[in-house]
Amino acid sequence: GIPNVGKSSFINRITKKNSAQVGNRPGVTRQKQWVRIADNIELLDTPGVLWPKFESEEVALTENLFPMSETEASVVPNYKFSVKNVNDFKSRYEVVYKEQEVSGKQKLSKSQLTYQLILNGTIIKKGNLADLKNDVLDDRYIMPNTNNQYELKVYISESAKDTAWQNKSYAYKVDINVKEDN
Repeated sequence: GIPNVGKSSFINRITKKNSAQVGNRPGVTRQKQWVRIADNIELLDTPGVLWPKFESEEVALTENLFPMSETEASVVPNYKFSVKNVNDFKSRYEVVYKEQEVSGKQKLSKSQLTYQLILNGTIIKKGNLADLKNDVLDDRYIMPNTNNQYELKVYISESAKDTAWQNKSYAYKVDINVKEDN
């Protein structure tokens, strides 16, 4: 449960003694504790768990667009976001790329765009956006209380020089889903 909802107080009430330390503030329970309530029944008292924190915004590629090489793209500002696991257990996340509608302008096609996904300073994936499978940029477990710093770079690939790319725009956002294992 979330912090400070009475998990430890509930255990104390059932056992009819002060088996678990309680307080009128979050964070009193700092570690897991098994409490025996009968010969064959034990309850696990745990610290509170919060939902993971996600930081994501929509990004639009609308100004000063021109085809560039991978080297030239290295100086283009990246779209930065992070995924922080604030749980006390490892959690599985899926980073999903979402194409957005652009009002008033023609949109670039995914085949005209190249991407690089950088995790904690290392390029972990790159290629043409049209080749991205199911729009999943990354899918991984994150250990407890850790923060993964992502950077996503999307740019018009040099191979698009021969295609109609002028006066078009493109917008995208990144969604982060918690995935439950079956």
